[in-house]
Amino acid sequence: MTLAFELAKAHVPGFKVIDAPGRPIEWSDVDRADFRIDVDAVIAYEGLSIAEAIKQAIRQPRWAEKTSPMTMAALRQQYKTADKRWIEVVKKARAWEKMGSDK
Repeated sequence: MTLAFELAKAHVPGFKVIDAPGRPIEWSDVDRADFRIDVDAVIAYEGLSIAEAIKQAIRQPRWAEKTSPMTMAALRQQYKTADKRWIEVVKKARAWEKMGSDK
């Protein structure tokens, strides 16, 4: 694919590859699903509100660096926009990893 783009840039008049507009994506669908699962686990275990559970979850080492510059509104948005299909995929992946680590 890279070769095709380079050839097109070199030989097709007016051909340009333009970067997507806006800010680069920092959170993938998997990141959102992971975050949602961790926050939901805190809610289930401690019975906290979403905001309080987010505050607890971001103290975990896996989220501390990624979430440090973010506001609570931005974190809540990441939580709420997690795709249910990806949440199920991540849950199954975690279960699979746990099965492998039990041996």
